[in-house]
Amino acid sequence: KELTVYVEDKVAKLMLETLLESATRKRIYIIDVGSKENLVRMIGSHYRNDSLGKAIAIADGDLTEKELRGWYKTHMLRAYKGEAFNEEKFQQESKVLFSKFAGDNAPEKYMLEKLKESEDFTRYVDDSDEFVSFIACEISLSDHHGLFRVVERVVLFFGDEFSNIKKFIEKGLNE
Repeated sequence: KELTVYVEDKVAKLMLETLLESATRKRIYIIDVGSKENLVRMIGSHYRNDSLGKAIAIADGDLTEKELRGWYKTHMLRAYKGEAFNEEKFQQESKVLFSKFAGDNAPEKYMLEKLKESEDFTRYVDDSDEFVSFIACEISLSDHHGLFRVVERVVLFFGDEFSNIKKFIEKGLNE
């Protein structure tokens, strides 16, 4: 494979697998690593071993620049043999190595927000009145893990909002 793409969890992995065309999926590994800090840790470890090839990471939407900067100092700079932190280098490398999913939280919560925003989309997923009522009245953002079954439909319906992720992966393949 030409590129390893690290993501936080299985939902993010499923979203990418759904979003990307088959030709791109065949060229990459998508690996879920459990947390946003682990994304940075894995990129640092990956680059300690040149034989592993290229890697990028895509975090959930709730990754902050402050968190990324802190973990970069802890995990990435170790990969560069104790190099001192340099803000300009951080800004440059973080744009090449890290991206985030749309929204400002977990993909499950993003999908639930999209379902709650649009009855048309909710009906696109499942046209039953029961489902529409369930989404509108029963399920809350704190109960977001029940949405795994609608990942593919969300990504396809709102695919344009993920174009930056597709471009980021293509750029990683081509650099």
